[in-house]
Amino acid sequence: MSRPMELEAIKSAYFLEDSIKTLQSDEVQLQISKPQEPKLPIEPKLEKVSAGIIPYPPINPTVNPPWFTNIGIIIVASLIFLPAGILLYFLGKKEKERLVQQKTAEIQNSFDYKRKCEEIDEQNRQRQAQLDKELHEKYTQRYEEYKKSLPKYDEDVQHHKTVAIPEWNEEVAVLGTALTETKSALQELYSKNIVPLQYRNHSALQWLALFLGTSEFDLKTAIERYDTYIMQVQQRLQIDIAKAQLQLAQEQLSNQQYNNWLQEQLVELSEQGNSTLQSISNYTKVNTALNAYQANDTRQRRSKQRAARR
Repeated sequence: MSRPMELEAIKSAYFLEDSIKTLQSDEVQLQISKPQEPKLPIEPKLEKVSAGIIPYPPINPTVNPPWFTNIGIIIVASLIFLPAGILLYFLGKKEKERLVQQKTAEIQNSFDYKRKCEEIDEQNRQRQAQLDKELHEKYTQRYEEYKKSLPKYDEDVQHHKTVAIPEWNEEVAVLGTALTETKSALQELYSKNIVPLQYRNHSALQWLALFLGTSEFDLKTAIERYDTYIMQVQQRLQIDIAKAQLQLAQEQLSNQQYNNWLQEQLVELSEQGNSTLQSISNYTKVNTALNAYQANDTRQRRSKQRAARR
């Protein structure tokens, strides 16, 4: 096979591999972007919240203890007769508690204390009434917004069923056809045994296409150079061959001139094809499927833009 035919075969294989890579990436994104059914607006509920209670004034009565609780008397009684001292202590404690309870009851039943408690009760009532009013106003506003959202929800559901999902299904079908036809064409090209098995991947074909297209070397020499560079990358980075191929391809694309050349070749093959591609039995189907997908993709993007403005 002549060198120009080798170059054409490698570029054709790379074009098909690149088309498949792009379609597979689009397929993933298409599944992720499947239109979701609109969510039914949630009907608001009236909140019940306590405003918090203002407590009644604390009662801390001051009482005068009985004479027998005097500490001096208790100490003397303890020194003279221990049981008497203990008895005086507990009697004094109990009497003090009784006096505190008595004084507390007197304060609770006093006119001033009752008046203060009534004032606090009124404050608590007003605070709760004000909070209830605010909550009801907010609920009324949310409910009005909820009612207004229902017609829009119905419209969105209808659009989802009759427009968004059918368009998405169409895009899935068109992309699936393009992917199937392109894979079939690639396998037919590979069956011609122009490209050795271990170089039938996107990264390797990218490097070989660029090397052949920008030099005067033949495919045998290009493959020898490629193997040498792959071995060097593997030794330098301690990685497997697949990662080495990807690394070498990425290094290749870091050169903007090389990148531009590859893109030009892809555009040219997409628009005009070549004799190698045209020799594939289903190339017409591939070309039609890819063009249909691109046209449909453009149409879908415009539709989504219009939907976003709705």
